[in-house]
Amino acid sequence: SFEVMGYSHPARVSINGRVMTVRFDNIMLPDSTSNLQGSMGYFQYRLKPYANLPLGTQIENTAYIYFDYNAPIVTNTTQNSYEVLTALNSMTSAQGVGIFPNPGKGLYWFKDASRVERAEVFDVLGQCILNTTNPRLLDLSAYPAGIYLARINGTQVVKLVKE
Repeated sequence: SFEVMGYSHPARVSINGRVMTVRFDNIMLPDSTSNLQGSMGYFQYRLKPYANLPLGTQIENTAYIYFDYNAPIVTNTTQNSYEVLTALNSMTSAQGVGIFPNPGKGLYWFKDASRVERAEVFDVLGQCILNTTNPRLLDLSAYPAGIYLARINGTQVVKLVKE
């Protein structure tokens, strides 16, 4: 779904496929050298992503800004990553046990394995897919690429990215 959040001047919006057009008819902005604040305009919107997007999907956006009949000014392409935030994300300890490589291909080692008594790995649905005591490494090679959460010693949570 698409929702207009705000704009600096009255605008006409149309969407054709994957292209959105925003028109500020007769906006008549002053030159930026004579009135910097008055020379600026904006359009703000939000989109609800498709329900079946896999985690880690990169969503790119580029704008082409036209003034009169001149060639467009092309903005930098922005990239946003589709992720699901959970309450576990906020529990990560800055002084905890590190895991490497992260991102990785499926095998993850602890930087200080002697401090690890127990490790659990959860998928994005919150299901425990691995539960081990006194581990030296976490083996996620049998699982698909994506984002996982590892809970170390029952308290520290680390986000693992499998490429």
